[in-house]
Amino acid sequence: MYSKELIENTFLPHLQTDLKFMVENKTIKTGKLLLVTQKGPYVSFFLILPTSPTPKTYDIPYPFDIVTTNDYVCFDYRIEALCKHKKQTTQLAEDLLPEKSNRLLNKQLKIIPSFVDICK
Repeated sequence: MYSKELIENTFLPHLQTDLKFMVENKTIKTGKLLLVTQKGPYVSFFLILPTSPTPKTYDIPYPFDIVTTNDYVCFDYRIEALCKHKKQTTQLAEDLLPEKSNRLLNKQLKIIPSFVDICK
């Protein structure tokens, strides 16, 4: 698990930057990043949304893995990331999943500065 400081330091260069939160190439949230912190099992983003001048909190579950590139930060919620890409363990874990689960489970959330074109 990553430390609170690592999460905060990962997003330090993106403060006051417009960000897009994308899952499966669909934008699910946009806003200017004011602050990011870890609160229990969640990562909390304090954003100014395009529709409101008042800051809003966007809480997302803590990811199984975090990948940082020059263009974006990826929160990985795939079971294989949790199981460190071990096939047998991944299959056993997937067999235990309930029918209904969090919308991020088995997906990747990419957090991208708005000026970056991720569809290159």
